[in-house]
Amino acid sequence: GKIAIHHSGGSLTFGTLEQQANELAAQIREHDIQPGATIAICMPRSPEMIGSILAVFKCACCYVPIDPALPSSRRAYILDDARPQLILTTSQASESLATGSIPTVVANARSRPFRPPVTAVAVEEDSAAYILYTSGSTGVPKGVIGTHRGLLNRLFTRAYVPSDALVGDRLLRSVAEERRHTLIASRDAHGLRFDIRLQAGDFGPAETV
Repeated sequence: GKIAIHHSGGSLTFGTLEQQANELAAQIREHDIQPGATIAICMPRSPEMIGSILAVFKCACCYVPIDPALPSSRRAYILDDARPQLILTTSQASESLATGSIPTVVANARSRPFRPPVTAVAVEEDSAAYILYTSGSTGVPKGVIGTHRGLLNRLFTRAYVPSDALVGDRLLRSVAEERRHTLIASRDAHGLRFDIRLQAGDFGPAETV
């Protein structure tokens, strides 16, 4: 199949990425998560992160990214302030994550029972797509809401695709924390392969997704 993601550990096809996102979306729904709910994603930049964001969108929910490298106090503050109904994480990141009573789904679990494909849920344009927290350098971190309308605007104004680009062509993008949702939407919209840098500002060949 066509390659959707190329990373340091190999590559992922569109079909595999879709399957993984569907499996996670099914697990989200098994926790009785309703459209519009907030879901935290605590994991390193990785193919699992991209699949998790797609799964959240399939459930018409809002995601809150939490960098597992943040100090534990900062992670705890975001969880307390955002009050997510579910946390998507990885086996490694979950070891140092204090989730309290919030249910957790491990996105990179090696064995999952088969789940049939899910049907994506329609969302309102002005509903929340994601919440990004500021650095808090001038005080406490604040959550900034991005809407689906704003996401689409970014897609069409920032995710430039050459007019002669063909499905399967490769584009190179740097993953900044505030723009990764745009890359995912652009990948879906254009059917192009992305070589995505995992670390913002790092252009080394070993750090590509």
